[in-house]
This record gives sequence, C-alpha cells and structure tokens, in this order.
Amino acid sequence: MKKFLLTKYFWIFIAFLSAFSVFVSHFVLQVWLFIPPCENCVYIRYAFCVVFLGAVLALVLPRILRFISYSLIIYGAGYGASVSITLIQIKSSLNAANPFGTSGCKLEPSFHFDLPLHQWWSDMFLP
Repeated sequence: MKKFLLTKYFWIFIAFLSAFSVFVSHFVLQVWLFIPPCENCVYIRYAFCVVFLGAVLALVLPRILRFISYSLIIYGAGYGASVSITLIQIKSSLNAANPFGTSGCKLEPSFHFDLPLHQWWSDMFLP
C-alpha cells in the first residue's frame, strides 16, 4: 500500500477525483439541473480545487518539495471537511424546524488569502 501512495497513479487518481467532483457540482447540478450553489457549496468547490492543485503539484514537483503538495492537500481536505460539517448542521437544523442558531449564506463569499475567485471565475465561485 505504501508503494501505491508514492506512485504517480495515486496522484492522478486524486486529481481526477477532485476534478470530477467539481465538474459534477458545476456542470451537472448547476448548469444542467439549475440548482444554484450556496456559499458553503462554493467553499467546498474551492477545497476540491485546492486538493486538485496539490495532487498536480505532487506529480510535477520532485520528492524533496512534495511537502508543499502534501500541505495543500491536507489544507483542502480539512477545510472542505469543516465546511461540509457546517453545511450538514445547517441542513439538520432546518429539517428539525429549528432555524435558530443558523445563519444564512452571504451573497459574496470570502476566500482565504483574500483571493477574489468570485470575480475571476464568477460562474464557478459565486453563490
């Protein structure tokens, strides 16, 4: 198993899986089924894009600099998991008919490092 984690096929699989998730969330749900994303859904797309970037960097960078790609993947996975937990809590409180304690989504997201992704690629990152 350890040998598989260090091969390029593993990183290709991770990159393909994250790109496929972004593709499904954007083109299938948003464009084809007309389901607009909320603020947290946009943050989850951002996390998948960070994981994709980390997997591509793991393919390109030499072994000495792979800590950069590992840190990007861990950051993207952790951030995506925390936003997913927040989204699950919002959904469970709305299903319980208890809207107290939940806050609505903003119309303009704020990404880490003050990246204006909603201005650069508004179709993908604007709720």
